[in-house]
Amino acid sequence: MHMVSTFQAGSDNVISSKSGVSSEVQCQRECLHTPGCNFYTHFAEDSETLPGFCQLFSRCESYLSCTNGQERNKCSSGPKKVEGDEI
Repeated sequence: MHMVSTFQAGSDNVISSKSGVSSEVQCQRECLHTPGCNFYTHFAEDSETLPGFCQLFSRCESYLSCTNGQERNKCSSGPKKVEGDEI
């Protein structure tokens, strides 16, 4: 379940935010090793809004598309770990 979207940040579902994260896999690893993290969103390094930004979430209540406008396909989200993933 890797989506071209971002999970919507709420008042109590964001665990951590980190800049300088170069890849989706690295962001997923951050989630895997962060207690309480179940989902992540990574913005590509060429994103104009949040380049190389990784946000970790405890839960996913809703999400926003990254397929509109200038940020088309510049972010991706997913669960901490998917069966069969090697991270």
